[in-house]
Amino acid sequence: MKPVLVMQLARFGDLLQTKRLVLGLRASGREVHLLVDASLAVLARLVYPDVQLHTLNAHSPPDPTALRRTLAELAAIGFQRVYNLNFAGLSLAVSTLFDAEIVRGHKLASGQALRDPWAAMAFRWTKNRRLGALNLADFWAGFAQPMAPAQQVHPESSPKGGAWGWPWPGVMPGGRFPRRSWPGW
Repeated sequence: MKPVLVMQLARFGDLLQTKRLVLGLRASGREVHLLVDASLAVLARLVYPDVQLHTLNAHSPPDPTALRRTLAELAAIGFQRVYNLNFAGLSLAVSTLFDAEIVRGHKLASGQALRDPWAAMAFRWTKNRRLGALNLADFWAGFAQPMAPAQQVHPESSPKGGAWGWPWPGVMPGGRFPRRSWPGW
């Protein structure tokens, strides 16, 4: 069975939300390759020790030599399927390395930015994120059939942190969206 590539060139939270998809692909016997921003390489290796990791600078100044090397590696592998989880310019550009027919999620085809039906449906549902809440981990998991069980990724909810023993929620001090950040950041 040919390997698959998951392209997750977003930030750390999105990298974690990709876990259910990766688990589903691994459970179906796939060799999974993961493309992430170079700044997340150490964390990605901790979260995904069983995948082949590839990096490029998506959120910092590009390193042309490293970029060419990574793109050449990816183009030479011969993936059966590519899951592009980001609708960003760089991610769309990287998707052109592959035949548009094997790319799921977001892609450039004949110069047009396209979403496949599953991604387009999710964007319709979440057009207004406050009213159309969607768990991205569960949405992205839908690309792999059968989906990995949610309990493999999401700890059981219980008072005072449950199995992980954390009595507090995690908060990001500064994010792109006000509702995801502390006031004043």
